[in-house]
Amino acid sequence: MSRINKIIKSLVSKGVSQYRIIETVEDSYQQFYDLQKLETVRRVSTTEDQVTVYVKSNVEGKTLMGEASFIVSHEESKANLEKLIDQAIYEASFIKNQEYSLVKGDKKKSMAYKALEEAPFDILTKMAKLFFSQSNEVARFNSLELFFDDVTTHIVNSNGVDYKKKTFKISIEAIPSFYGENLKTELYRMFEYNELNYEKAASDAKGAIRDVYNRGKAVRLEGVSKSNIILRDKDLMELAYEVIDNLHYADVYNHSNLKNLGEVLTSNKISISLDANTKYDYFDVDGVRLAKRTLVENGIVKSYYGNNRYACYINENPTGNLNKICLSKGKKSVDAFKTKPYLEIYDMSGIQVDAYQNYLGGEVRLALYFDGKDVIPVSGFSFSANLQEALDGMSLSKEVSNINNYSGAKYALIKDVTVN
Repeated sequence: MSRINKIIKSLVSKGVSQYRIIETVEDSYQQFYDLQKLETVRRVSTTEDQVTVYVKSNVEGKTLMGEASFIVSHEESKANLEKLIDQAIYEASFIKNQEYSLVKGDKKKSMAYKALEEAPFDILTKMAKLFFSQSNEVARFNSLELFFDDVTTHIVNSNGVDYKKKTFKISIEAIPSFYGENLKTELYRMFEYNELNYEKAASDAKGAIRDVYNRGKAVRLEGVSKSNIILRDKDLMELAYEVIDNLHYADVYNHSNLKNLGEVLTSNKISISLDANTKYDYFDVDGVRLAKRTLVENGIVKSYYGNNRYACYINENPTGNLNKICLSKGKKSVDAFKTKPYLEIYDMSGIQVDAYQNYLGGEVRLALYFDGKDVIPVSGFSFSANLQEALDGMSLSKEVSNINNYSGAKYALIKDVTVN
């Protein structure tokens, strides 16, 4: 009998009629480099089951529902499992949420990524060599940590869901360092790949070395109060997420969404969609089958999105927890953005967006400033703008980027922002 079937048997014996089980089997291959020398090689294998029980109650003639979760390790005894179930039932009984239905399954399905030709450790070694090949006499990767995570996820619920998927992700945590005459400068960079692409990894490594070199040479930006700014893909991804954040079903349910279907989000003819990161990542934690959803089309709100619970509350079909944002591209090259003075932002503390206060800004650690004649690395400033005006006047590049959790325009130009 499988682990999941044993858990289901114990749940049923305790009178639990509604449940969800997510079994995760992960093989993690890890390499750690210090001063560009391999220090540690490790493989970690884990299996765990997250079990959620749902308990209904009746309060003044209204049916409410609570839930509680627990983790079952591979060594859990039957007696301990039953204690965990009892505790979860007890905890769930105190939670009084509006009732909703669990995701209904259609047919049992399994999907896995195509087997790679190289072994995980060989892939990581090759990736490390690519990164180190970009080092030079003044800039190098002092620390590099690489992870190949092979994950099999199996979800079963009491409403017929029985899906399994096998995905992988390569993560690289890098600390590029620059050695100046009297100082040492470091940056932290995280790269994630859900497909094997050595060319993209080499480009990322080259960019990290370039960024730390520029950071080491950067001077404080002075004498600039207004400027055009150029955002790059990772910051564009965050901006797009923030822009569509209150189109979530939860915001609609709580009447906190700023825009309704059919309303103009921006006069700019941009489109924003959500999708699964890969075709193998075809269901979410509730068992919702994932499919691309267009939220904004030519600046108009076309759809809301959200998980199963809030979809039930507002009588919509769940989109699930889609984790990739897709932004439309523009018609002009980034070169057209650079004919006038600009600040191209390479590193910031995180883009700051407050849709309710109509605010866009951020603290910048590294940018390239073109004053009309020369390009120089600068740091130590922040920018702010009216969010609606920025969106309405924003130009997207025809160059595109496809990185983890994002696809779309690689650059965006926002004009005349305030610089502090």
